[in-house]
Amino acid sequence: MPLPTGNTSQAPYDNPLRHVRGLASARIDQGVDYSGSGPVFALGPGVVERAEGTGSGWPGGGFIAYRLTAGPDKGQRVYVAEDIRPSVQQGDRVNSQTKIGDMNGGIETGWAAPPPNLGQALAYIKGQSCYSGGDPGCHPTPLGENFNRLMVTLGAPSGTGPGASSHGTGPGSVMTAAEGSSCLIGIHGSVPILPFFHQSFDACFLSKSQARAILGAALLVLPILLLATRRAQVTVNQKGAQLTGAVAGATPAGKTTQAATTATGSRSGTAPPPAPPLRARRQRPSREPARPRTGGRTQQGSPPRTGGRTQQGQEG
Repeated sequence: MPLPTGNTSQAPYDNPLRHVRGLASARIDQGVDYSGSGPVFALGPGVVERAEGTGSGWPGGGFIAYRLTAGPDKGQRVYVAEDIRPSVQQGDRVNSQTKIGDMNGGIETGWAAPPPNLGQALAYIKGQSCYSGGDPGCHPTPLGENFNRLMVTLGAPSGTGPGASSHGTGPGSVMTAAEGSSCLIGIHGSVPILPFFHQSFDACFLSKSQARAILGAALLVLPILLLATRRAQVTVNQKGAQLTGAVAGATPAGKTTQAATTATGSRSGTAPPPAPPLRARRQRPSREPARPRTGGRTQQGSPPRTGGRTQQGQEG
């Protein structure tokens, strides 16, 4: 949806606070703060989308939101919050002559957020609000200044700069948010407690200023981590080379060659060549004396001896 134009053309819009008694402007924040008492009219032709006298989550409890159906800002929504008592209901059609409620004290009016965040200021949903001290209106927002220009064009007094508001802190008073000028990650909405009572909740988990701080710290630490990792890798490589040299110096040449061959094979992904098989030891023939033959010669061709002589010598 396009943002409001804040067009200076008046038709078909009119000053909604033209009959308020003792009207005085206050700060510009998410919208514009005013004080006084009397009737409040619609800015221009539109349809009421929400009207609550109590329990809206805003200080004072009142909240009215209507969608413009004509004019330069057709399709945009306007809210009137805080000390306002509605005289319209959801679904009513209004125009610049329609009284939508009565104010008695302080109100805030500005551009409203669309559903499902109806009940919040558009500046809040767009991340323009601040969360310092739980006050989303601690500084003027671009959308608040945009609505102020439109109100001034229609004849309302201009809002003032940042400062303490006499009308409370708006729906962000229940916020448990981090410091920052805008919210990066958050939850916004309202919970129906009773048929006519809604409790708003707002939580900002990560502001843009926090995100920038985290990113800056990461960019500062990352180079240091990379340098430390590189130095650790170089140290490990040096220790490994020293250990390899010490092992090589303490190993015999043959074993060193074999170990180097095995290591080379392991690094290259191939198995080392198998070791040669051991030779079988040859067995020497036994030296047992030859047994004598009867009536013949020994295996060596010599006559057998008995007691140093042969049998033939004894017979002769």
